[in-house]
Amino acid sequence: MITNEILFYGGMIVAGVSALLAFLYFCITQIAKARLNAALDAEYGPEVKKKRKDRKKKH
Repeated sequence: MITNEILFYGGMIVAGVSALLAFLYFCITQIAKARLNAALDAEYGPEVKKKRKDRKKKH
């Protein structure tokens, strides 16, 4: 028989596990992004970032 306490604490556990998995997913994707950027920099050279002012046409 499912009681209110089981539903309450079960929901709390599921919410906690979901938050933990979301945090782990974020960490793993940031590590993968850093590795990919390092590999792309090694292959193609570092990315050159221009300021937005340089892109605008002067009148």
